[in-house]
Amino acid sequence: MSNNQINHGERFLLQTQAAVFAVSAQLCLQGHIPAFPSIDLGYDIIIENGLRLQVKISNLRVHSKQLQAPGYLFNLRRGAWNTATKQYKRNSPRAYSEVADFFVL
Repeated sequence: MSNNQINHGERFLLQTQAAVFAVSAQLCLQGHIPAFPSIDLGYDIIIENGLRLQVKISNLRVHSKQLQAPGYLFNLRRGAWNTATKQYKRNSPRAYSEVADFFVL
């Protein structure tokens, strides 16, 4: 599959998974054993001592015409994006500590 055939959503998913593998590789180099949950439990990686890690990615960009300085935007919302309605569906409120022990940005 060439780069021209990948849409924005697919590219984002591929970049996200690459980031999870990059973090896992660094954990392996530090002597940890990362594991990946088979179902979405809110975290991306769990290591042998039980710590749960959520990996987030972003691209450097200018966010508005008024603020010309480039920056990174991270989405820490809980829920799911509905592509049909182009709205964010919130899950029931819960503390971040229920999702993961650490967020890797």
